[in-house]
Amino acid sequence: MVSLLDNSSSAVVHPLQDPAFASEHQECKTQVLARWRMCEEIAAAPKTVHAIRRVAAREGMSFSRLKTLYYTWDENGRDWNRLANRSKYPLPKLTGPQSPLFIAWWKNLYEEHQRDRTAARAYDVFKALLSAWENDPHNPALAIPGLGDFPPKRNAHTGMPDGFSLDNLRHHLPNKMERTMRRQGPKAASQFLPSVYTSRVGLEFGSVYLFDDQVYDEYINLLGVNNHKTLRPLGFDALELLSGSNFESGLKPQVWNEQTQKRVDLDSLDFFWFVMTVLVKHGYRADIGTHLVFEHGTANVDKTARFEELLSQFTGGKIIVDRSGLFNKPAFKEMLYGPQSTGNFRFKAALEGSFGYLRNYHSALPAQTGRNPDSAPEESYGLILQNDRLSKMIKSQPIDVLLRLQRPVKQWEDWTRIARAIKQIIDTNPEHTLEGFAELGFTRTRYRLSLDSQLWIGEREYALIPAEQRVVLDHIVRQPGYHQIEPLPRGEVFANHRHLLTKLPMHAVPVLAPDRAWRDTKLGDNLEFALWDNLMGSEPMRYLGKVRTAQGHEVILKRGTVYKCLLNFFDPDTIWIAESEGTRKGAFIGVANRIQAGTKLDHASILTQLGEIGHIRSVESKEVFVRMEGEAEARQRMKAHNDALLAGKLLTDEERATERENSRLTAAAHQAFDRNAAPTASTQNPQPNDELDTLAHDYFSR
Repeated sequence: MVSLLDNSSSAVVHPLQDPAFASEHQECKTQVLARWRMCEEIAAAPKTVHAIRRVAAREGMSFSRLKTLYYTWDENGRDWNRLANRSKYPLPKLTGPQSPLFIAWWKNLYEEHQRDRTAARAYDVFKALLSAWENDPHNPALAIPGLGDFPPKRNAHTGMPDGFSLDNLRHHLPNKMERTMRRQGPKAASQFLPSVYTSRVGLEFGSVYLFDDQVYDEYINLLGVNNHKTLRPLGFDALELLSGSNFESGLKPQVWNEQTQKRVDLDSLDFFWFVMTVLVKHGYRADIGTHLVFEHGTANVDKTARFEELLSQFTGGKIIVDRSGLFNKPAFKEMLYGPQSTGNFRFKAALEGSFGYLRNYHSALPAQTGRNPDSAPEESYGLILQNDRLSKMIKSQPIDVLLRLQRPVKQWEDWTRIARAIKQIIDTNPEHTLEGFAELGFTRTRYRLSLDSQLWIGEREYALIPAEQRVVLDHIVRQPGYHQIEPLPRGEVFANHRHLLTKLPMHAVPVLAPDRAWRDTKLGDNLEFALWDNLMGSEPMRYLGKVRTAQGHEVILKRGTVYKCLLNFFDPDTIWIAESEGTRKGAFIGVANRIQAGTKLDHASILTQLGEIGHIRSVESKEVFVRMEGEAEARQRMKAHNDALLAGKLLTDEERATERENSRLTAAAHQAFDRNAAPTASTQNPQPNDELDTLAHDYFSR
C-alpha cells in the first residue's frame, strides 16, 4: 500500500515537536513513542511486510495488529494520534472547564470585579448564576456558555458539577497582562510586556534631546504673589541622551489665581521659551541633525505642526520634532470610550529615570508632598497650615519682622538655589551606572598610594606631579587595588562635546514665537525699557534701548515709542524688539540686553554701565556737534573782531562788507538746519542734503 504522503514531507510532525503531545498522560506518551519508533523502522525497510513480521515478533505484538497500526499511521500523514490507545487514553472532551467558550466566560467573570479581585469571589458569582439557570433551565438568557443546552449535573458529594471545583477553575484564570488590560487599560498592562532594549553605543552626541515637565514633591512660599496659598514648584528639563546630562532646567512656581480660584501651571508658551533657551543657549547638531522628543501634554509647543515645520525650515531640516507614544485608545476599539491621554513612559525612560534620581535628593527638603496623598507625611497637613498662617501676616506686619519670621516652608528664591545645586551635584558625580559609558570610553582612572587610603587622585592631578616623582610612583599605582576605573560625570561628557553644537541664531526666535508671546512696551525718555514680572522679582527688569540687528549693526531706538517685545522667563537677560506701529508693524529690529545692576562696590559692573552710557552719548552727540561747529566758528570770529577793535584797529569798508556777508551766510545756514532737521538717532547713515552741504561748505571755507 502506498502512503498518501511522502515520507520526507515537512508535514510529518514528531510527537515531541507537537505541543499537544505534552498534555497526554505519561503512559500514553511512552506507548506512542515506542510505536513511533516501530513504524519508522518499518517505513525505512525495503520490504514492508517482512519488516512488520520481524518487528511484531520482536515486540510481542500480533502481525495483524501491527500491520493495521502501521498503515493507519502512514495513510493519515503519519499522525502520532493514530498510535495512541484512545480506548484507554481518550481525548479530553471540550465540555465543562475545557470548553473554550466556558473558559472565556469564566475569565470575563473574574475580570469584571474591580473591588474584590479574588477567584473565590468570582466563583461565588458562578455558583449563583448556575443555581439561577437550574431554577429556569429552559431560559436561554440564563444559560452559561460552553456547558451545553442544560445545566450539568451536580456531584452529590461536592455539590458542584465534576471538574468545576474552585481549585480546577483557578488554572483557567487570565494572566497578569490580560486582567490588567481589562481592568486598567493598555498603559498599565504594558508593564507586563517585554521591554525594547536599546544602547547609547553608536549614538552621536546631540542627536537626541528628551524634554519633559515635572511637578516637584515639596511645597514652596512665593511671598507677594501666593500669600494665601502654599503651592509647588514646576519645571521643564532637557536631557542629552548620549551623555545622560540633564543639561538645562527651567524652574517656575505654581501661581494661585484669585479671580478664577485655580492654580496656574506651566503651559505651551512656557515650553516654547524653554525650547528656545535650549537651542539659543546650547544649540543643536547642524551637521547630522537633532531630534527633539516632546510629549503630547504640557511639554509640547502646540498641537499643530506649525512650530516644528518652521523650526525644520529655519534649520534646513536639521531639527526634527518627535513625540513620545501616547496611551489614549480604548483597550478594545468597539468599546468606544478611551482613557485620558497619557505619555508612554517607556519612550523617555532615560529622562524619567533621572527624575527619580533627582527626587531622591529632594526628599530631604522640608514640606514634602509624598508621591500621592496617601503617602504624604502626616505632619505636612499641620505644617502647611502653620506656614500659611505666617504668610498671611504680610499685610499686618512690618517688612523687617516678616522677613525675620522662620517659616517651615522654603521661599521660592531659596528653593531654586538648592534645586540648581542638587542638579549640579548630580551632573558632576561620577558614581553612576549609565549604560554604555565603558564601551564609549567615557571613563577615567584615579589613583591612591595605599590600600587603606580613601584619598584618590584623579588623572589630571596625577599628571601635574613632576615627571621625576611620577617615575617613582608609577610602579605603585599600577598594582591592583591602587588604581580604579570610574565613569566620567554626565556633565563632563556634555562639556567635552558641546563644541559640536551650533547655536540657533537670535533672529530665529521672533519667527518661531507665537503671537501671544509679544507684549507692547514703551521706551522711556532715559532710553530704557522697564518690564515687570512678579515671578522674577519685585523690581522691574531694565533693558537698554540700544539693539543689535540680525546683521550685527547697533541701532538706538526712538524714545517714547511703543515697541513689541519678547521676554523669555527662563533666560531674561535678552529681549527681542519689533516694530509695533506704522507700515513695518511686526518687523523684527534686533535684541536688547538687560542692564545688570551690580553692588555698590562692583566696579566691573559700574564701568560696564558707564561704558554703555558713554557710547550712547557719543553716538547721539555727533549730530549736535556738527550743528554746533558753525556757531563755534562764528563765536571765534566775533571774538577776533572785538579784540581787533579794542586794540585800535578800525575796519575798512571791504571788511565791513565781508562781515555782513558772513552774518548772512550764518543765518542762512541756521535756517537750512531748521528746515532739514537732523535725522533721528536711530538712523545709522543720514541722507545728504545738497542745500545744507553747499551753505556749510561756503560758510566754513571762508
